[in-house]
Amino acid sequence: MDNRIMRKNSLELPKLIAHRGYAVEAPQNSIPAFVEAGKLGFWAVETDVHKTKDGVLVCNHNNSVDEMYYGSGKIAEMTYRELATLRIKTEKDDVAYSREELMIPTFREYLEICRAYGALPFIETKTDDVEEVINLACEFFPEKDVIISNTGYTGAGGFELYFYPEVAMKIWDAIFEAGQEFGIKPIGLGARDTLRLEMGFCLYGNDITDETSPLEAGLGWITKFVEGKNFTNRAALEKQKAEGVSRKLVGFEMIDRGIPRHGYALLNEAGEPIGQVTSGTMSPMRKIGIGMGYVKTEYSKPGTEIYLDNRGRKLKAQVVKPPFRK
Repeated sequence: MDNRIMRKNSLELPKLIAHRGYAVEAPQNSIPAFVEAGKLGFWAVETDVHKTKDGVLVCNHNNSVDEMYYGSGKIAEMTYRELATLRIKTEKDDVAYSREELMIPTFREYLEICRAYGALPFIETKTDDVEEVINLACEFFPEKDVIISNTGYTGAGGFELYFYPEVAMKIWDAIFEAGQEFGIKPIGLGARDTLRLEMGFCLYGNDITDETSPLEAGLGWITKFVEGKNFTNRAALEKQKAEGVSRKLVGFEMIDRGIPRHGYALLNEAGEPIGQVTSGTMSPMRKIGIGMGYVKTEYSKPGTEIYLDNRGRKLKAQVVKPPFRK
């Protein structure tokens, strides 16, 4: 075992994260795995948080219990009492663990373990009730601490940090001191924007706004029309889904030399307007102009040639399926 695991936390020493607990001897995302990570002195213990049908926050990697438990079903559709009857699958003889240790851990139990061993909770919320998750975490860790998120908005491996303004310079200096040997450098919003665009990720205010719909933007997979669950503009979206959309958000790359910019018109071969650019840049990876924009549905199929109105110049482009960075 790497003896760095046993070191105490400090700015000078490695910050090791136990993914789903220390799941070498114990089953992952289990109470024994969380406890083992705490005993070994990990800086943080990672888990995913879900909410049961009756409102209990629990820890599990997947939305369902099929893979990790002797049972089946989606967590959001099961009560905690139903979940508590299931046991975690283990590679070893089950007698090595008590019945309680093989039950799905509640988020509260996980936080108690983190606090007891001085490990930071490193969580990914898989429930819409993010505020409830944060509030419960703050009950156990009331200090003005840092929230670490791994939403991956840019499409690259990385993290987002949330902290109070008074500790900003301390954290900034600590990060760059720790990364000095690797030559890390600060970058701005321009770099972030090219990263997310190369992955085809939407930017609110550009590609999605309060005047666009998730169905037009290709986000129907996160628009769930669950029976009995109402949400803003549901009726209009159901109508749009039934009738079909008149425009779609597409990715495109330039065939002619040029850089698409937000607001530029998109044209058909006859020069007739068919849509508008919502995001565009020169791709640092591809070395060509790339962009996203809304076009009439009949022009949305990958491979379709469209044109960019670049200050009166008609430049050829082609509809492609993101990500642009292969």
